[in-house]
Amino acid sequence: MLGDYNTIRFAAVQHYTDDCEDPFDPTLWTRVSNLSAIYVVYDRKPVTDGLEAWPYPIVDPRAIGPVSLTPVLPSPPSPESTRAAGQVAVTLGRLASYHTLQVAPAVARVEDARTSALIVGTLDEHPEVVALLGPLSLGPTDGVVALVPNPADPALAVLIVSGGGPEGVTRAAQALTGQDRQPVLAGPSTIVHEAVAAAPPANAQNPKPAPRSGVFPLSALGFPGRTVRGYFSESMRIPIRLEGDTYFRPGGGTLTLRYAYSAQLDPALSAVEVRLDGLSLRSLPLDRVEGRQDGELSMRLPEDLLKPDSVLDVVFELYPREFDACKRISDQQIWGTVFASSTLDIPRDHVADMPDLSRLRYDGWPFRADAADGGVIVALPDAPDAESWSAGLEFAGLIGRLSTAPVPDFRLELASATSMSENAPAHFVVLADSSRNTVYDSLVAAKALAVTDAGGARTLSGVGGAVLASGEDTARSDTIEQILQPSNHQRSALVLHEGSRGGLARLVDALGDSGKLSRIEGNLVVVAADGSIRVVDTAKKERWGQVPMATAARLEVRNYWGALGGAMVAAALALVLAVRIWSRSRRGA
Repeated sequence: MLGDYNTIRFAAVQHYTDDCEDPFDPTLWTRVSNLSAIYVVYDRKPVTDGLEAWPYPIVDPRAIGPVSLTPVLPSPPSPESTRAAGQVAVTLGRLASYHTLQVAPAVARVEDARTSALIVGTLDEHPEVVALLGPLSLGPTDGVVALVPNPADPALAVLIVSGGGPEGVTRAAQALTGQDRQPVLAGPSTIVHEAVAAAPPANAQNPKPAPRSGVFPLSALGFPGRTVRGYFSESMRIPIRLEGDTYFRPGGGTLTLRYAYSAQLDPALSAVEVRLDGLSLRSLPLDRVEGRQDGELSMRLPEDLLKPDSVLDVVFELYPREFDACKRISDQQIWGTVFASSTLDIPRDHVADMPDLSRLRYDGWPFRADAADGGVIVALPDAPDAESWSAGLEFAGLIGRLSTAPVPDFRLELASATSMSENAPAHFVVLADSSRNTVYDSLVAAKALAVTDAGGARTLSGVGGAVLASGEDTARSDTIEQILQPSNHQRSALVLHEGSRGGLARLVDALGDSGKLSRIEGNLVVVAADGSIRVVDTAKKERWGQVPMATAARLEVRNYWGALGGAMVAAALALVLAVRIWSRSRRGA
């Protein structure tokens, strides 16, 4: 009976007496433990499908858990192959979506991979491509895309993005990652003679980020409208995802809720309730209007309660019109519906005091790879090893999953092939380990970092200079530090520094873990070997954006309303007193 997609439903029929009973009695309950499990015995199929099935089997939408991938590290990787690998990883991150992309440490031989493998690079960088595909006749501008089984384990796939030269690798990556190009790929391998950049697969995030406009329907958040039934109907959760630099205007927002309900309800007892982040804001009885079974509720969302990741809950309290404890009553005929045409009006500005790591929890802001923000460049060490190469690809997959830009403006670069001064409009992510990283060294030389390693000691500096130095015998911790770029203080740099082996992978995992992100703030985070997080704030903040004069004036009036009211009363009394004195002087004259 098992198919590709299956549903198991649990139903509990419970009674606490043989006579008349109350279906709302609290003694009637059932809990299904989260320790329950399903065990399925299965074997993995050998890889027989070619590129027609792409992205399967690299990304299997029916699988449970993350998409696991092991890259084969070209030695040494060229700048062009590095950029192509980043482009492929961004696309895999989008295809993996909520499964997430998990990249194992790179291997030197494809046979050593214990998951699906990824090869990106020229034939000179990866001679094993010829062994996997057979003799190839490729010009320096020709690329090849292939999907074949791993010789060591036919159930594992090997994705190949290669070419006769650097330009060929770029074309192969463009052919694979362009959403409108994929249907043309066929067979175990396809030779690419011409290709240009194209949009990758659409971001599959649900809920969707809110539009930048102030007024938008709930459908823009991915809410399709919903109906709930029964006495104990679950709440309708509507996450609101706003930009990381959201600055709410005085007055907050407004929700206009459009709803309908069934004719069998008792309107005196039934109600619709709205909650914001667990706090109940308003409840409205479903009083029936003759000839209608729908309504509209308009209510304010206070700005002091709104957050960029707030969650609305709409809860229907449904009670039947005719209730008799001694008769069996079905509750499926009572229902409530919220329509997708309901609207939110959240006027907001875009202002942030940076650096501020806490804003990373809002879809990785400001590292969203949006061209309007300058894009994102990830700088790998000059000669990346297996761990730093894999960490860079996993971070690229994270960008693909989080970025909602139709075409993410993202580049994976060798640090020796890029610089901050030449890319001042972009945000940077620097992956630094014990090997040389030219971009990291430039930040150390500019004294832009709070934590640096020099002279056998780790130094922590604040706004006023060095505040702490620890020796080599101190346990080395991994750090995440956010700074303002020395060449452009309106752009940020995120520095992931490995203090112990495998640290870069742990830091990238932390940035993709919502639980850990919720504890990150300040400008510096120290991650110990046991995974514990310590937060340090040593940076002087600078403001990105500007509060409009109208918003600032309304804030001043609101903040000093009491003093302003007192001043107005005093002015009125002074005026009355002055008039009386003038009047008396006139009468005396």
